[in-house]
Amino acid sequence: MRKALLVAAFSAISAVALSQDKVEDRLYYLDISVGYNFALPPFTSSGNSVTMLKPHNGGSMSFSFARKVGDDWGVQIEVLSATFKVNSSDLQSFFTDSKPSQVNLNGYNSTFFGVGAVKFFPFGKFKLDLKGSAGMNMTEFAKQEYLLQVKASNPSSPTFENIAINAKRGYAPALLLGTRLRYPIGETIDLGIKVEYGLSKVSFDIEKTARAQDQPKAEPTYTDLGSHSKTISYINTGFTLGLRF
Repeated sequence: MRKALLVAAFSAISAVALSQDKVEDRLYYLDISVGYNFALPPFTSSGNSVTMLKPHNGGSMSFSFARKVGDDWGVQIEVLSATFKVNSSDLQSFFTDSKPSQVNLNGYNSTFFGVGAVKFFPFGKFKLDLKGSAGMNMTEFAKQEYLLQVKASNPSSPTFENIAINAKRGYAPALLLGTRLRYPIGETIDLGIKVEYGLSKVSFDIEKTARAQDQPKAEPTYTDLGSHSKTISYINTGFTLGLRF
């Protein structure tokens, strides 16, 4: 998703930049951003368990397109893709007798799609934008895979199971509020920084799959772990490259 956004945005910026006349008052603004996001409570502090691991900070990429509808107002669309890492040590802490091995973890992946408004302010040689969007959030569950020793009738011959805990992606309404500080470079290009706050609440229907290690072709055992909610709350920061046209 992030690679596709990057290619599309750079292609659009390159194509439009080559076709523009030098006009002071631009009607459209297109930007891309890469950065880093910080998971916040309650995302980091509630609902953490052996099935819902604690999220940690990760990378991000975003794309936005705005059209001015007045001297200092605009409407916009935004797409933000953010990742949140999970740690093996958090998983290990939930086990006492037997610790998981051969651990493979995927982080949470959150993608926001929204529309909203932006307010443009002059700020000396800079441009300051206040923006907000409402839309939908698509969140990928933090999948877990590991090997775990289970109790056996003969302690001298331990039994191991390959465990997988997963859920389908969740969809939920979301908000993204933020500010962006831009510095014009030439007639059409801006460089800048931005800070955003994202919020959404998503539910996952989680399932556990277990398969005996010594029976790789046997049918796995499926266990429904129920529906679990998670509030996705974070601060996203990034460097922006923008095009006015």
